[in-house]
Amino acid sequence: MVQDRRLLGMELKRCPHCGIENPNMVNTAGFKGNDRTWGTYACSQCDGIVLACTRQLFDQLAGFYHQQPQEYAADASFPPRAKAFFEQAVQSLNAPAGAVMLASSAVAAMLKEVGYSEGSLYSRIEQAADDKVISDDMALWASWVGLDKDEDDDEGDELPTTEDAHRMLDFVKMLGEWLFVFPEKVKRGIQTASDEEDDSALDNHGGKGRASLLSDGLD
Repeated sequence: MVQDRRLLGMELKRCPHCGIENPNMVNTAGFKGNDRTWGTYACSQCDGIVLACTRQLFDQLAGFYHQQPQEYAADASFPPRAKAFFEQAVQSLNAPAGAVMLASSAVAAMLKEVGYSEGSLYSRIEQAADDKVISDDMALWASWVGLDKDEDDDEGDELPTTEDAHRMLDFVKMLGEWLFVFPEKVKRGIQTASDEEDDSALDNHGGKGRASLLSDGLD
């Protein structure tokens, strides 16, 4: 077994499954091999399992392994404020209500970035759909994950579940990709195609410079 549980704790600032900070990882099983000692640890919050190993010679943590249930990596194209809200929402999955609120803030930040800052959150989503900035299906999806609810009218509503938080994060990630990632990829694709076309034109004209090509076209 991994002898010093603190080593595992130092590596795992958050549970990779539920996101809780400084998780209490309970040793459940172990195996001692010739070169390494292996141990399995369960998060006391969500029962998510992490596999860890130590080198026999140094008795220090050599690595830990886990299967991430869902990936929510924020693309670099996300606006900084929206990216920060999104990442905090992912880290708050152990508290679903907080994760949903942070995810909603990420949506608001994304919409503001593309010019929608007035009115309720869902009215901005509807306006973006009317303006063809997002599709009607995206607006419908936003309604399904609860973004059409009045922010000030939560009386009698049940608190969001972990499943609700995951559904919200799925929507936010796709919204970010729709608004920022896909357009950036299209721009890069157009630029690549343009550069390749220029290179091909240069090859066909015996390596003439771009200025020479323009001159040829004017003659």
